[in-house]
Amino acid sequence: MAELNSMINIGGEMAFKLKSVGIDTCEALIETGSKRAFIKLKAAYPNVCLVHLYALEGAVRNTEFNNLSEDKKKDLKRFGDALKESGKTIGKTVAVTVDRPLGSYHPEHKDMYYPLNYGYIEGITAPDGEEQDAYILGVDHAVEKFTGKIIAVIHRFDDVEEKWVVCPENLFFNKEEIAELVEFQEKFYDSEIIM
Repeated sequence: MAELNSMINIGGEMAFKLKSVGIDTCEALIETGSKRAFIKLKAAYPNVCLVHLYALEGAVRNTEFNNLSEDKKKDLKRFGDALKESGKTIGKTVAVTVDRPLGSYHPEHKDMYYPLNYGYIEGITAPDGEEQDAYILGVDHAVEKFTGKIIAVIHRFDDVEEKWVVCPENLFFNKEEIAELVEFQEKFYDSEIIM
């Protein structure tokens, strides 16, 4: 297994940080991918920035980060900006209008059952041009409206949308609990829970 600092763009400090978040070989970085690696680094080291994301992508592609295509750089910048916004979102209180209450089925995919309340935040436009979607955790009955705090953002790598995770002020769910509760829908996507 090759050492991380043998990769292009990965110096000693970056290799140390990657190892500290569980990415300890070249193969592990390539398998994890630049975006997931960046999320892990950002959680542990809030000061990592877009240049680090470019460096990770360059390392995965075995090229200097300055040689990345303009389209790839734009994609990475959009991702970095979305991640930055996610960090500002967590902890805020929002009002969710529920259009798929607990116990209902998806209007188009009739076999998709909603084991929790799911809705949107009026006035906040998501990247798909629709209002921002939200899962509501910790409420065991169907509701039409709910006000709670955002505890996580689910970033989808293969979709333009992100989903917010909202719960009552006095509750908390860890990543594993969130993943289990939203699996009914997120199993169709390549996603990461950001907390």
